[in-house]
Amino acid sequence: MITRKIITTADGSKTLQIEDWNETYHSKHGAIQETYHVFIANGLRQFYNTQINILEVGFGTGLNALVTLLEAPKQQLHVNYVSVEAFPVSMAEVKQLDYTTALHADHFQPLFEKMHSAPWETPLMMTPEFTLTK
Repeated sequence: MITRKIITTADGSKTLQIEDWNETYHSKHGAIQETYHVFIANGLRQFYNTQINILEVGFGTGLNALVTLLEAPKQQLHVNYVSVEAFPVSMAEVKQLDYTTALHADHFQPLFEKMHSAPWETPLMMTPEFTLTK
């Protein structure tokens, strides 16, 4: 069993840290900043008006999936997002991470929680532009 704690990163967003492994789920310099740099600017924004498939090894906090869901319509993308996770986070952790508030997207909190509570190995259409399979 791993023990995690929530830490605040340099951009003010939160991430999980596994102290025993000296590992964080996102950069200590900024969880949200990292997601926008890696997943969006250098990934999602390379595509426009098409369908894409994304495989994420390690669903983790769900931040990458959430931001992809928020950004896909801006690129007119239909995203099939597939992810695996060895150590799913708890709903209590999801709420404490408070990503939708940090992203100024509070109205997406129920959808973000649905991502985490979705059954495994079952595609779930989250929005017309975003299907999640974990």
